[in-house]
Amino acid sequence: MRCFAADRDFEVNNDGRVMACHDCRPSSVKATNFEDYEKMKGEVKKTIPKNCTCFYDCYYNTMTFKEKPLTYLKDVIKYRS
Repeated sequence: MRCFAADRDFEVNNDGRVMACHDCRPSSVKATNFEDYEKMKGEVKKTIPKNCTCFYDCYYNTMTFKEKPLTYLKDVIKYRS
């Protein structure tokens, strides 16, 4: 499964290395050292396991926001109320 969340959502490990998500190992890229965003994305995506079947909130949130922005907004408002 392609990880759509990793297309634009990243996490930073305690030591500053960029991760695709909290379940992936940290990449070799330090958040303060990259200069080319596309190159950084490529390195980080290498850490996503090929057999990833993650269905965490980040995946759903990203896909809902991308495909149904109004539904996403309603969910955010409902959750925060």
